[in-house]
Amino acid sequence: MQRLESSELYSRATLLHELVHHVQVFNRVPLPCRRARERDAYRLTLKWLEQQGVADPYAFLDVDEFTITLLSVCLDSE
Repeated sequence: MQRLESSELYSRATLLHELVHHVQVFNRVPLPCRRARERDAYRLTLKWLEQQGVADPYAFLDVDEFTITLLSVCLDSE
């Protein structure tokens, strides 16, 4: 199996993240707010990066669980 360059791997991870959002909307996945979509998108992207051999997918995406939580929390204005 061929290893992807870091920039290509990052691009594919970004595409996967956005495709998860597309599937969520297309399938009308019930969530309490739009921001709640981020949790699953990041979870699946991180898992995929692990499967691609990325030792620390959080560092690769420059994100941590706290940030994902902040991005996923529903706000009163939504």
